[in-house]
Amino acid sequence: MEQHKLGNWSHAYGRFSALADGGDAEAARIALFMLRHGSEMYGLKWGASQPQIDQWTKLALQPKPSLEAVSGD
Repeated sequence: MEQHKLGNWSHAYGRFSALADGGDAEAARIALFMLRHGSEMYGLKWGASQPQIDQWTKLALQPKPSLEAVSGD
């Protein structure tokens, strides 16, 4: 997220896509968003293979954990 906040869009997309490839659901959601809206929002267009898109979509559709589960409370 730090790279995204700094405006290093391509670096951020690369990290999100790598994390999504590794099974991170939140990274998959962000990578899919950036892939779909890259041209309009960032002035850039990224790519992903159809198997990546399918995997990321499957991950992104998983329910998000509750805040209590994330914080450990």
